[in-house]
Amino acid sequence: MMSRSSFLGSLKENSKRRLWVWVLALLAFVLALPLGLAMQLSLAQQQLKWLTESYGVAAANEITHRNILETVEGMLGASAMLAVFTAVFAVLNGVQGFSWLYSRKKIDFYMGMPVKRSKRFLVIWLNGILIYFIPYILGIGISMLIAAGNQGLDGGVVKVIVEAMFVHLLLYLCVYHMAMLAVMLTGNMVLTGMGFLVFCLYEWLVRRVDYVYKARFFRYFSTSEYDTGPVFSPFSMYSELTNTQAGAGEQIKIVIMMFVFAVLLGAVSYVCYRKRPAESAGWSMVFSITKPVIKVLLVVPMALTFGDVIASEVSYFPTTGTTGIWYVIFALILAVLLGSAVIQVIYEFDIKGALHKKRHILISGALTALLFMVYRYDLFSYDSFVPDPDQVESIVFLPDQYEQVNYRSTWISVENGHINDRVRIGDSMNLKNAGDVCGLARYSMEEYDRMFPMGEEIIYDEDADNYWSSVKVIYRMKSGREVVRRLWVDVNDEKSGEYLDRIIGSKEFKEGCLVGTTDGFEQIAVSNDQYQVNAYYGNLIYEQKLREAEISKLLECYRADMEKFNFTRAKESVPAGALRFEFSREISNGYYSKGTAISEVGMNIYPFFEESIAYLKELGYYMDLQINVEDVDRIYVTNQNSEAYRKMYELQKTEEGKEAIHADMPEAAEVYGVYDIDTRGYVDYTEREDIEKLAGCIYAREMLEYRWDNGCKPDYDYTVFVYFKADSEMSRKAGTYAEYRFKEGEVPLFVQEDTAFQMPE
Repeated sequence: MMSRSSFLGSLKENSKRRLWVWVLALLAFVLALPLGLAMQLSLAQQQLKWLTESYGVAAANEITHRNILETVEGMLGASAMLAVFTAVFAVLNGVQGFSWLYSRKKIDFYMGMPVKRSKRFLVIWLNGILIYFIPYILGIGISMLIAAGNQGLDGGVVKVIVEAMFVHLLLYLCVYHMAMLAVMLTGNMVLTGMGFLVFCLYEWLVRRVDYVYKARFFRYFSTSEYDTGPVFSPFSMYSELTNTQAGAGEQIKIVIMMFVFAVLLGAVSYVCYRKRPAESAGWSMVFSITKPVIKVLLVVPMALTFGDVIASEVSYFPTTGTTGIWYVIFALILAVLLGSAVIQVIYEFDIKGALHKKRHILISGALTALLFMVYRYDLFSYDSFVPDPDQVESIVFLPDQYEQVNYRSTWISVENGHINDRVRIGDSMNLKNAGDVCGLARYSMEEYDRMFPMGEEIIYDEDADNYWSSVKVIYRMKSGREVVRRLWVDVNDEKSGEYLDRIIGSKEFKEGCLVGTTDGFEQIAVSNDQYQVNAYYGNLIYEQKLREAEISKLLECYRADMEKFNFTRAKESVPAGALRFEFSREISNGYYSKGTAISEVGMNIYPFFEESIAYLKELGYYMDLQINVEDVDRIYVTNQNSEAYRKMYELQKTEEGKEAIHADMPEAAEVYGVYDIDTRGYVDYTEREDIEKLAGCIYAREMLEYRWDNGCKPDYDYTVFVYFKADSEMSRKAGTYAEYRFKEGEVPLFVQEDTAFQMPE
C-alpha cells in the first residue's frame, strides 16, 4: 500500500482537494475541444455538395480536404481557443493551489502536518501542471482521432500540433508562475487579482507613457517604429512566437526568453513562499518592504498618464507652445495625491490611511516631476541625438513616399526570387556614407529649431522658400544598437540639396529604396513560377503593355539611366512617364473560394533617362505629349481663382466692400453677414486649335501630384478634364474623361484670361 507521506500519496491527496479544477479542465479540453473540432469539420464537409456543383468532383474534394487540414491545424495548433484555456487554467491553478495561504486556520493545519515546506510547494506546483497538461493531452488525442476519421491529419498537421503543445506548456508555466507570485506577495484574493493585473499591464503602461511623452515633447521621435506592446509579457511573447512571419532564429530566441521568464518567476515565487510569515494571512501585502516600492512604481506612471490626458484636452504641445502648462502641472499634482491616497487605503483597509505615509507622496511627486522634466527639456539629449559617423556601421535613409508612382503603388522587397510586401522598405538598405547623413541630420535639426523655436507657436510663412519634408533615419550603430529618428529636411535649401545629392545618388540608397535598380527585381519581373507579371509603360492614363523580352531590355536601360539619378536632377524634372508592374497569383481566400493577390510597383521615367526613352521610342511606346489629340472630344478647365477669393474675403469685411459686392453681384447670397462668393472660372474648349495648344502643356495628374522633393508641381488652382471621344479606344480604357494638371507657372495666358474672375469695382 502507498504511504500517505510519500510524494505520490501527497499528489493524490492534493488532487482530491482540487477535484473541481480537474473537472473543469476535463470539460474544457476533453469535451469542449473535440466537440468544437467536430462541429467545424462537419461544416466543412457540408459544403462538399455545393463545391461539387460549382467546381466539379475532383476540385471539390481537393478544396474540402485542404479546408479540413486548415481547420484541424487552426484548432489544435497555436489557436486562440487553446491559448485562452491555457491562460485561464494557469491563473486558476496558481491561485487555487496556494489559496490556503489566505487563511490562518488552513496555514495552522498545513503547518501541523509532518511535511517539509519545500515538498508541499513542489506537490502543489506539480499538481497544478498536471491538472492542465493531462486533460490537454487527452483532449488533443481525442481530437486527433476525430481529425484522422475525417482525413484531417498529415505529417505537417501533426508537426504543428506537437509544436503547439510545447508552446502552450511554455505559456502555461509563464502565466502560472506569475499568478503564483501574485499570491505569494499578497494576503487575500482581491489583492492577488489586482496584483496579477498589475503584472500583466504594468510594462504596457510604462511603454505607453514613454510613447505619448516622446510624441508630445520630441520633434524627431519616430512614432511609426515604436511598439507600445510589452516585450516581457508571456502573452506578447506567445503572440510573437506564433506569428507566421517570425523566422526560425527569432522563434528560438523567444522560446529561450519564455523559458527564462518562467524559471525566474518560479524561483522568485518559491523564495517568497519560504520567506512568507505564517501570520500574513489576510494582510494586504505580505512583505512590508514591497509596499512603498509598488506604491511609487504605480503612482508615477498613472500620474503621468493622467497628465497626458489633460494635456490633450487643453492642447498642450510644447513643440508649438506652452498653452495649458498650468493645467497639466495641476493634473500631475492631483494624480500623485489621489493615487497615493487610494493605494494606502487599500494597504490599510481603512479610509484614514489616505493621510498616512506622506513621504511616499513626496517621493512619488519628485519622481513624477523629474520624469516630466526629462521629457520636457530633453535632459538625456534623446531628441537632439546625432551620432558621430565613426560610431555608425550603416544607415537606413527613407524619405516618405519618395519616387512613388500613383497612390496605389506598393513597395515590395525581393527575397530569393519571391516578393515580400510585408518587409519594411529599407530593411535591405545599408548606406555607408554616414558623414553625409549625419551632417544632413545635424544641419536640418539646427535650421528647423532656429525657424521654429521650442515653446513658440509654429507659423508658416506662405512666402518663404522653405519646404520641410519628412524622412525616417535608422542608425545602425557599431555597438549593435539601432537608433530611429524622424527628421524634417528643407528640400529647397541649397546645402541640404548637396547632402541629398550624395545620399540619394548613392548606389546603396537606390538598391535599398528603389527596387527596380536591383538584379533580383528583374529575375521575378521577367521569368518566375510564382507570379503572373503584367508590365505597362505610360502616364497611368495612356499605357502600353510590354512583352517579356521588352521588359528585360527596358529594365536594363532603366538601371543604366538610374546611375545618373540624384536628388537635384529628379527634383527639376517632370516624369515623362512611368513603368508599372503588376504581380499576381491565385491564393486561398477563406474556406471555399480563390482570390488574386496583387502587388504593384511603379518606376518613374524622367526626360534625362536617355537609354530608356530611346528604347521606348524604338518600340513606339513613347509619347511626346501627354494626350493624343485624335482621341479628345473636348477639354474642360476650372480655375479656383484662390487669390481673388482671398481678396473678396477681405473686401467683404468692410461696409464699402459689401456694398460693392451687392451692387456688382446681386445674386450673391448673404449668410450671417458674409457673402457666399463663387470665384471659380470655367471654360470648355472644343476647337481643335485650342486642344492642340493645351496638349503641349498639360500633364497627367499623377505625374505632378505630391512630391517629397517639392519639385515640379501642379498649379492647384487649375483642374483640367480631358473628355475622350465616345468611339475612341481611350473611352473604353480610361473612361469618359481623365484628370490632368498644368505645371505651376506654365498656365497658358489665354486660359488665365478665359477663366479669370472679375473683381467688383
